[in-house]
Amino acid sequence: MFELPQWKGIEEAMQDVRLTARDKGIERGILLRKSGERILDMMGTNRGIQFPDWTENLEHGKDVFIIHGHPGLPTELSDADVRCIHAMGAAGNMAVSGVDDTVSWTSGIDFRHMEEGPVFFREMSAQRFMKDVLQYSLFKMGEKTNKGWPELDERWVVLAHLCNAAYVESGFLLDYHLRQGSVESELLEKWPAKR
Repeated sequence: MFELPQWKGIEEAMQDVRLTARDKGIERGILLRKSGERILDMMGTNRGIQFPDWTENLEHGKDVFIIHGHPGLPTELSDADVRCIHAMGAAGNMAVSGVDDTVSWTSGIDFRHMEEGPVFFREMSAQRFMKDVLQYSLFKMGEKTNKGWPELDERWVVLAHLCNAAYVESGFLLDYHLRQGSVESELLEKWPAKR
């Protein structure tokens, strides 16, 4: 059963990023405190958001949740979205589709499964794992690469879903919450992956 994080103002933030993604075709990112205070609300482009430098390693990051919209396609969290949580020290990241009811969120990477040693080595191990999952997911799709795919190619939806499924199966993420919308479900049925 899909559940939202218990943060004040999260449903309003979700609605705001969804409408921006749907109506303007761009990403909007909101950094929300548990109290419901928005410490940042900014517009991006149709390809993403470049958060300001001050958002890296937030002083009280675990009291900040990222909510952002995905325009054009009902795509789940990307690998960049997952990495963003750690970089900002945030409590989690949520992607809200502007196309259908698809919503996905996680609290981030479970670094306990990464190699022992300094943080740098654990981060490198996580990046290697994510790269391997990407290649494995492309293989399951019958693709060799995602280079050159058009921006609104529906294969991006399938690729994100396969990567997240592999992260969940391996225990790479602390948690993963997904509510699939009708468009995402149709695309996943249209592009069945090899087992």
